[in-house]
Amino acid sequence: MHSILQDLRIAARGLASAPGFTGGGGGGGGATVAIARATTNSGNGQTAMVATALPMPLRVMVTENGSPVSGRSVAWSTTGGSVTASSSTDGTGIATAQWTLGQTAGPQSANATLSGASGSPVGFTAAASAGPAASVAKAGGDAQSGFVNFALTNPLLARAADQFGNPVSSVSVMWQVMSGTAMVSPASANTGSNGEGQTTVTLGGTAGTIIIQAVSTGLTGSLLSYSRRNRHLELAVEQPAHPQRHAGCHAAGPERRPDPRSQ
Repeated sequence: MHSILQDLRIAARGLASAPGFTGGGGGGGGATVAIARATTNSGNGQTAMVATALPMPLRVMVTENGSPVSGRSVAWSTTGGSVTASSSTDGTGIATAQWTLGQTAGPQSANATLSGASGSPVGFTAAASAGPAASVAKAGGDAQSGFVNFALTNPLLARAADQFGNPVSSVSVMWQVMSGTAMVSPASANTGSNGEGQTTVTLGGTAGTIIIQAVSTGLTGSLLSYSRRNRHLELAVEQPAHPQRHAGCHAAGPERRPDPRSQ
């Protein structure tokens, strides 16, 4: 009897050590946990205005040995804006987070992390676009000087930005000569992708100070004031130096008057 029981124990130990044996309902020790973006509607690659929430949440799936697993805590982080700090997987293995973008336009990123899981951290990207134009300011061309009837070397520049300072395109800027003689071309221009609109100034035929203003209706800073004094752009118009004399000609000397003592 003792020998039979001993043989049974030896057989049981051999069976327990056999590959694939789970012990009748106990979990095996070799579980593989993995995390990845959800296969549908993961929320990756969205676009939204700066400082606003993305329209769709971020979604990851956690699996154990290939099957969805619930109750796993996923940590979330972002380089811009704010995101849900942590969330747990539901019955389908999905954990979600809401991401509000930061204030700087351009690409932004977020991560989902599950300690010890294969595939962690999981990366997400989003594109933040500038908000509506809120202000316009000088961007270049101030306080130049030039000769009459010539164009200034540098264009006048005005920059439109949203409330966070991001450049805003397609904002109309109108240029006006308020004082002096000059022409601007174009008289109206839309800002480009860098938020800047520009115009070229050709000075008139009269020397003196020229005042030019840039106007962008409804924006803080408009009318633009461009000067060191009186908040205007002051352009000093210079007359050319002495005209060149033709070869072989001589400058007339001072007029000689007779000495009254000799008369």
